[in-house]
Amino acid sequence: MTWWRIRAVIAKEFTDFRRNRYVLYSMVALPLISLVAPVLSLTSLPEAAPMSLLDKVTTASSIEFLLPPLVLPGVLAGFAIVGERDQGTLEPLLSSPLSATELYVAKLLAVLAPTFIGSWGLYALTLVVVHFAAAASVSAHLITAPLVVRQLGLDVLLSGWAVLVGLFASSRASDVRVAQQLSALASVPVLLVIVLLVQGVISLSVADGVALAGALLLVEIVGLAVLARTFDPERLLAPRSPRRTRSRGRALPT
Repeated sequence: MTWWRIRAVIAKEFTDFRRNRYVLYSMVALPLISLVAPVLSLTSLPEAAPMSLLDKVTTASSIEFLLPPLVLPGVLAGFAIVGERDQGTLEPLLSSPLSATELYVAKLLAVLAPTFIGSWGLYALTLVVVHFAAAASVSAHLITAPLVVRQLGLDVLLSGWAVLVGLFASSRASDVRVAQQLSALASVPVLLVIVLLVQGVISLSVADGVALAGALLLVEIVGLAVLARTFDPERLLAPRSPRRTRSRGRALPT
């Protein structure tokens, strides 16, 4: 892999993100929506709130924090391939010396960067607000090293999974919205497992958690390799059916 080519694609992706209003709104609105409910719930708890209530609200807040790293990558990755094709910029990109691995690594990193900024920024802002606005007992219950490490680690793993699924969908879907819907659908089982873990329905030891995280990371690495190996530029550049082309009001570049 040549990193200067990867950096060039990442810079291009950031420019495309800034020009796309839907992407910009999603990057701003989703973290803010996920911020409101946890902050209101945590700051409304009294100082003498029972431990069971603290656990319940903290658990619900932790699940809210997982929404941006699961949903936002699907929104961004949905544009990665099929969005380029719709805009007519995919063919010049594929005509460059860029390899399939470099293309997907660049797309993945370009999506992960704003995802981490949004999800980690949301979490950090929540901790700051809770520290100053919530009761001392609530702040002490939420801001603990194990909980913070778990939250940040889950963000990384879930973001990687969501981006990978989004790239798979975007490489095979005929429409941006279809790619985003497939990405969101594929992330639901992972979110359900995380919810069960956070709520204590499924209990894992530290060793089990590390093993599960390692397995998910391995799946993501293998998935990226499979995605690059099965990359088919001819299929991506093939014109769509006349019916679909007319419905969009313009023909795709060939």
